[in-house]
Amino acid sequence: MTPDQTPDSGGIAPLRHGLAALRRRARGLLLALGVARVAVFLCAALAAYFVADYLLRLPLGVRWIGLLAVLGGLAVTVWRRLLTPLSAPLDDARLAARVEAARPELRDRLSSSLAFARASEDPDNEDSRSLMRAVIEETAALAPSIPFVSVA
Repeated sequence: MTPDQTPDSGGIAPLRHGLAALRRRARGLLLALGVARVAVFLCAALAAYFVADYLLRLPLGVRWIGLLAVLGGLAVTVWRRLLTPLSAPLDDARLAARVEAARPELRDRLSSSLAFARASEDPDNEDSRSLMRAVIEETAALAPSIPFVSVA
């Protein structure tokens, strides 16, 4: 790497690609889990509503109130179990921490490489660029052996 290249121009790219794949997989799993939770709630609420209506022979006004309660519960469930998790940020630092927790042999190299890549872009940074470059390149060399998507 020449002195005018930033670490992001080559060395950090495999790490960012792995984290992007992990982010896509995590979003997909969050979506699947959220949809499943909404479906379970809807099935359970409708089953309870139908059983109560069948056994108690509810009048029309109470049926409407029950239906509104089920729809309100559905809205809350969609908000809390589907929309909120999907709107939570999955930034590189959080994902790197998850990967490092699952793979302790990385010893914070992934997080450090991401931080070094950001720091090396700052022209006022006085830290050792050669040390930062060495850590980034060492971690990038490990990237093919890191199972990013299996962490999700």
